[in-house]
Amino acid sequence: MQFYKFEGIITNPDWTEENDKRHILRERARKICLKTTSFNQTLKGQSCFYVTDASDNIFHAGIISQESSGLPEQIQAYLKALNLSVKDLHMEEITFNAAHSMLQTACRHDYIDLR
Repeated sequence: MQFYKFEGIITNPDWTEENDKRHILRERARKICLKTTSFNQTLKGQSCFYVTDASDNIFHAGIISQESSGLPEQIQAYLKALNLSVKDLHMEEITFNAAHSMLQTACRHDYIDLR
């Protein structure tokens, strides 16, 4: 298994509007959770994507993957599934401990459900 994080700046024009409202952030997190689950099912166990933060205009996410080939294309497909446009995208390999910490953050912010 390999672990990655990727991040960028969200460029959707309406994304940062009303981010100060808690109910909108919760609704966005719920939608991201559902879309992420659907997207991961299409990958058939080859990779698993998760979001750790999508508030304001910053996007942070992680990937657990069996191999690194094809990840840029998978990232673009994932962002398309989430209906997000992201610029200045940066990806890097991370340690298991960093991935574990990111998964805990994702669960705490309701982007994934580990129950």
